[in-house]
Order: sequence, then structure tokens, then C-alpha cells
Amino acid sequence: MVSFQVGCAPAERALRFSVPEAGVLVAGSRGRQVPQPVCRLLVQGLGGQGFAFLVGCAPGVDRSFRQALSQSPYAERTVVACAFRSRVRAVSGSGLGACWVVPPGLSPKAALRRRTLWLVKRCCLAVLFPEDPC
Repeated sequence: MVSFQVGCAPAERALRFSVPEAGVLVAGSRGRQVPQPVCRLLVQGLGGQGFAFLVGCAPGVDRSFRQALSQSPYAERTVVACAFRSRVRAVSGSGLGACWVVPPGLSPKAALRRRTLWLVKRCCLAVLFPEDPC
């Protein structure tokens, strides 16, 4: 088990979590990017707690974290789940392990949905960056 707490200020009451030591999913909007300093801080903090990483093959948030993970000591503890075979080949050159996780013959929309479900079923914690956080 990995235990950690989240609190914004010392005077605030911290939220405490305990989750199995497994994969953390980082995901979000295909149209939004996360600044590399933010990605690196999250990767360092979660990786230092013993987590492995799960990330998708899409542009946007997925690409932001793939870049940070490929340049981190946690690259070997990262799985990139791909909705399309062509993306497996494209991602493989980054030093991250990539695999095709959907059955053949699905429409692109259905393939992305199945890939997302595959990721969610295998993570113990999800960190999301939605298009519109509010």
C-alpha cells in the first residue's frame, strides 16, 4: 500500500489516501497540454512513492506526460496503451513500452473509448486534466 496526503496549506485539513501500489493513470483532454514542469513534478512525486504509470496514446495531456515520463527514471515503469497499431510504432521510439489494447475492426471513436476503459480498469489512482476544469 502507498499512503499519502494532499493539502494546500498547513492550516488546512489534509486528505489522506491509501491505495495499492500499482499503476497511476495520468490522462485528460486531447486539446489541452500540461506544462512540463507540472508533469515532471507529478511524475517525480508519484514515481518516488513507488507507482508505475499508465498513459494513453493521444495528443494533448497524454503527449505531455509521455514526454515527461520518457525523460524520467520511471520510463521502464510506464505503459502506453494505444488505440491504434500505428501509434504503437510511433510511441515505441520514445523509450516507453507501448501496447495495442483494443480489438481490431473498431471505429476510431470506439477504439479510443475501449482504450480508456482498459486504462481505467488497470489503475489504482487516476490524475485527470479535463478540457475545462471548472
